[in-house]
Amino acid sequence: MSRVVSITSENVSLVVEKSAHASASLGNISQSVDKISEMSRLIASASEEQSQATGQIDQNVTAIFDMSNQAMDGSTQIASSSSDLKNLGVELMRLVEKFKV
Repeated sequence: MSRVVSITSENVSLVVEKSAHASASLGNISQSVDKISEMSRLIASASEEQSQATGQIDQNVTAIFDMSNQAMDGSTQIASSSSDLKNLGVELMRLVEKFKV
């Protein structure tokens, strides 16, 4: 009977030791899961910020494109007006030469 009690006691000690080891392992796993969750949250937050920044860059590029088109249109109008003024100047000079005394 004492042998049975001794073996049972050893088995209980092994189970307790293994349970403590398993508990420590589960604690480590839980900490790792917490770290991974925090990393996932940070990545999601950074991704959202990056998405917002990309949207702002897109808006700025579109605004620059629109302004460039407006500047090009303005330059075309200036060139046309300059040509018209030159032609008017030439015509005015031709008319003035007719009235020389």
